[in-house]
Amino acid sequence: MKKQKKITAAEATWAGAQPLPTRPDCAVAPNDPKCSLLEPHSLYSEEVKNRLLELKELGPDEKTAAQRVFAGGLRVYTAYDPGNAAGWSRAIGATLLRRQLGFRGVTITDSLDAPARVRGIETSVLAIHAARAGTDLLLLTGTEASSRAVHKALVAAASDGRIRRSRLDTSYDRILALKRSF
Repeated sequence: MKKQKKITAAEATWAGAQPLPTRPDCAVAPNDPKCSLLEPHSLYSEEVKNRLLELKELGPDEKTAAQRVFAGGLRVYTAYDPGNAAGWSRAIGATLLRRQLGFRGVTITDSLDAPARVRGIETSVLAIHAARAGTDLLLLTGTEASSRAVHKALVAAASDGRIRRSRLDTSYDRILALKRSF
């Protein structure tokens, strides 16, 4: 930040002398909630760590950089599931929302048509990912023909086991419970 002239030399010196906040050692305290947040994207976190170790600003060699990264408890915030949106992310839908936060209600995607178009894939591919991830309702805003194609693909995925029957039954039960509440 000093190089970019966002802080003064005195501020940089002061900041460099401050200890970094620590986080629990996940090998010692594996049940700490902060440790479980790393599990769904550990390869991503590993990549962040490796890139940090390559930064010349952290020291003249890897040993010095490692001491600064690990000894101080450097905190790096990464996306919970960098490759997927919440609607088709098992890490977010099943792990974070249902298991860690205890949400028991019905979940719904935003429209799957536009993100599929942007990614250059069929809407049915995202729909299958969303159903497998545990999303209960899938929102489609494309044409009627596109919706029929998604329905056909979902039925095929359920028939051949790519979407588990128990997954579908659980969603069905949640949707019925929601309907009964009105």
